[in-house]
Amino acid sequence: MYTAFSGEMVVMFMRVSLSPGGKKPLLISDTSEKGVVCASHKHNHHMAAASAPPLVAERSRPQLEALEPVQPISQTFPEALVLALSPPAAEGATSHPQQHYIVVDVRSNTEFHKGHIRGSISVPSLDDNPQCVVTAVDAKVTADLEKIRAKGDTGESSAVRPPPPITVVFVSLRSPDLDEEAALSYRDGSALCANGTVSQVTILLGGLFLWLPQYGENDLVTVEFDQAFWKGVLPPPGSPL
Repeated sequence: MYTAFSGEMVVMFMRVSLSPGGKKPLLISDTSEKGVVCASHKHNHHMAAASAPPLVAERSRPQLEALEPVQPISQTFPEALVLALSPPAAEGATSHPQQHYIVVDVRSNTEFHKGHIRGSISVPSLDDNPQCVVTAVDAKVTADLEKIRAKGDTGESSAVRPPPPITVVFVSLRSPDLDEEAALSYRDGSALCANGTVSQVTILLGGLFLWLPQYGENDLVTVEFDQAFWKGVLPPPGSPL
């Protein structure tokens, strides 16, 4: 038997001889052009199915790459930031505290000048693209490191010991909000984060919505607080939050 293929049509050729007496046909095994051996008339159907090419080509399935989960941004408690911003109580305190905080305010310039954390820098996230945020914050980190290395309260050279770990805290009116978006952009785009110069990138727990009513009148940690501007926006001082 010979099997030939033409498009989707299968044509089979079979060589037959008669058995002695000429009454019953006898099938003789043969090999088709595709190399399929025909041993019996019972296997004709299976043989044709095995020899026929697939009507639908098997398609390779695209493999999806596993996405790494985004690490969440941690939060800094307001009390910890107040402690870091307050002047040292004891004389002769070291110029290298255990942690150095840099506060980045991502609100508009108008809101910034109606009350902000002392020492913070204004980097409005709605006005600047992520790269501008990275550039501005990196410049602040570099400037602070130069001041720490140049001189300390005790007059010791910073070459003797490394500078303290740096934590960059992003703040907005409410949190998490624009502060978290800016923090993620900075953490993932800054070379100072990649090389370990900046040890932590965080957001302020509760944002300035909780900070200003509690510390707005404290000139040691807050400046330019305009209580009339925030009337009806912030909860009254001393109210339960």
